[in-house]
Amino acid sequence: MIQRIQSLFLLLVTALMVVLWLKPIGIFVGNFGIYQYALLQVSNCHPFLGIHFPLWIPTVLTVLTALISLVTLFLFKKRKLQVLMSIIGIALMVLFYCAILAYIFISNGHMNSVFHASYIMSLPGISMAMFLLAIIFIKKDEKLVKSTGRIR
Repeated sequence: MIQRIQSLFLLLVTALMVVLWLKPIGIFVGNFGIYQYALLQVSNCHPFLGIHFPLWIPTVLTVLTALISLVTLFLFKKRKLQVLMSIIGIALMVLFYCAILAYIFISNGHMNSVFHASYIMSLPGISMAMFLLAIIFIKKDEKLVKSTGRIR
């Protein structure tokens, strides 16, 4: 039962990262119009702005987090490695937020605009909470396995 719950949390992290990767995370509103900001592209980009968004860093962090949570899902026999992979996933989400904030501040300065975040920006935070819950249930599973070993 505990293993199913932690697997559910890790599967939810993978799904949230796929949604984050595909959906726009916000819009820029400025003098030049409205620009939608997604990890895959910046749509409606004004050709005379000359701003290039190097979006490969948050995109790679998103894909890595999805892969790590998917791989962690299948490491149910190696609980310590599961915990380590979950901690790495949390660190990648913190780096994701840092990279996105850096891109937002840099682009706000160049475009003289305001960024309006969508609800999609909360998905990495939810993913971090899911990783933490998975770690808690992995440790409970470890305790359960150790206690059954003592009974024998």
